[in-house]
Amino acid sequence: MQVPECSGAVEEVRLETQGNVKLCIAVAEKLELLTACHPLPPPFKGTMNQHKKKSGNSYLIPILLILVVCFFGGLMFLFSTALIQGTEFSPNNFQTRTFSYSRVPGTKIVLTKTALGPAVSVTQTDVLKHLKTISGAPVWHVTTLAGRSETHPSSTLVEALKQTNADRADYWGAWSNANPSLATVLWPFVQQLALKEFYFPIPDLLEAAEDAKNPNDFEETLFEITAQSAITQCLDWKKTGDETAVNELINWLDQLPIVTQQQATIDRIDSRRSLLKSKLSPP
Repeated sequence: MQVPECSGAVEEVRLETQGNVKLCIAVAEKLELLTACHPLPPPFKGTMNQHKKKSGNSYLIPILLILVVCFFGGLMFLFSTALIQGTEFSPNNFQTRTFSYSRVPGTKIVLTKTALGPAVSVTQTDVLKHLKTISGAPVWHVTTLAGRSETHPSSTLVEALKQTNADRADYWGAWSNANPSLATVLWPFVQQLALKEFYFPIPDLLEAAEDAKNPNDFEETLFEITAQSAITQCLDWKKTGDETAVNELINWLDQLPIVTQQQATIDRIDSRRSLLKSKLSPP
């Protein structure tokens, strides 16, 4: 609805334009008055851009939340894969201990110092008293790694030493107490194999120990089982003509321990050693 002042101006413009064309200047002045009464609306900005802006803002917060979740999730994944935990075994004294450290995932770059737990004996004194004293710092072999299913060779001996009898007593401790002469042969032999990380014949050696009677024959049996296991493991080396590997095995046979000091036993073992070496030597 027009205000009275503006309605009068419109009527005057209509009358003046009908009466005299030369009064167009006056008409223009009246038009200025009308413009003042009815100012032109501001330029149309529309709602499309506003909608797009609001729409963009509505997506921004969820995107930021997703990025934050991904960032912290990535950090948690890195920390979980960077932490290495496990247990290790020392053949020097048949002890185990835990270890942990952090490294850059997928690399060998260590981020922290290795934290070591206390060393704990795996078995009882009846076994430990038969071990030889090894000079120098103890060696440690990885037994298990947390969160990983792979089997490490030393775990074979560790699990055997943890074996219990029906009374939940230490199985090999009880066996060693009942068979001290055999234990004197068995455990130094097993210890020397473990020091060389040659664990895979040990289950067969322990099985043979349960049936052994004579210490001299028993040591020869231990040597025979170990040498034959080595031949079985390394048979492919000879087939492929890998003389380096075969020579390494022959040298290893020369280092197999002879616990008993009786000359007859030493001669028999040396004879078996020569026969086994001849099977391995290239033609």
